[in-house]
Amino acid sequence: FGHLHALQAHGLGQCGLGQVDLVVDVDQGHVRVISLNTSDIPYILDEKGQKKYDVKLTLGVREDQVQELIEILQRSSGKQVILLSHANPINRKGGNALKYNGRSLHELLVAFNQKEKGRMHSSKDVPAEFRLSNDFDFTKVKDARIIAYFCGHRHVEDQYRINGIQYVLFNCSALMGPSHQLTTKYNKN
Repeated sequence: FGHLHALQAHGLGQCGLGQVDLVVDVDQGHVRVISLNTSDIPYILDEKGQKKYDVKLTLGVREDQVQELIEILQRSSGKQVILLSHANPINRKGGNALKYNGRSLHELLVAFNQKEKGRMHSSKDVPAEFRLSNDFDFTKVKDARIIAYFCGHRHVEDQYRINGIQYVLFNCSALMGPSHQLTTKYNKN
């Protein structure tokens, strides 16, 4: 985490560190870049000592990280906002692409662009550790908009716009080499 502390020391960003969650924002002029952790999965052991959630297979964002994002967005007047994360929160059909709270995250971003006020909540079937209960008020944010959300994870090159949010997915598996099983025809050369 040394590079994160360096960002803070130089006034380039604010980072919030929890057990698993991580939100970093960096400003450059009228642009704010926010990085989210879509592998915000709690480390919980069951009665047999096995992990309840496999962080490689389970993607999600939790309440504390969402709260950090809300607070950053509420201070984003005059900013064009770009979000970065490992995985996309929703798919091109608008469905939840994370196991937990991807659609809710997208709806929060739309609420920001529309300068709305409200409360986030989860359905009853969501495990307690992933429930959301966050208030937000973007009515006082002026001249700000989320212009793009960059991510990967799906091993495809894709882009789509949903509710005014432009999602861009990168296939970074090419960095693993032309013979790697996740390298596609698109990025083999």
